[in-house]
Amino acid sequence: MFKNKNLFILIALFSLFVLQIHAQTPDAATLTAKGIELAKANKLIEALEAFQQSARLAPQRAASHPNLANVLMALNPFEEAVAPAREAVRLEPTSAVFRAKLSKALSMTQKYDEAISQGEQAVRLDAN
Repeated sequence: MFKNKNLFILIALFSLFVLQIHAQTPDAATLTAKGIELAKANKLIEALEAFQQSARLAPQRAASHPNLANVLMALNPFEEAVAPAREAVRLEPTSAVFRAKLSKALSMTQKYDEAISQGEQAVRLDAN
């Protein structure tokens, strides 16, 4: 019985430890919201870090990627902005907003034909 009691206490303490760590670790949605607030405050480097963490935590969550692209475009590494914008469109191909962001990123990298194509698709999706 004494062994079981110690095991029970050990499991309970470990569970509390895991819950405490989990409570201290922000989720992707929280990081995206934080990134948006930082971007609004023009703290672009910090916003970039928040969006990058969000995208790493939940790569299938589309919301992180266009925000990441926006911050990269604001910081001027336009080539780097294309990849997260493409990922957002891949994850949500029917989003007119995401296609418009991809169009903007492509135009900033002088990929005009593809930018026009994405822009036209955004307009068609927005009309629906």
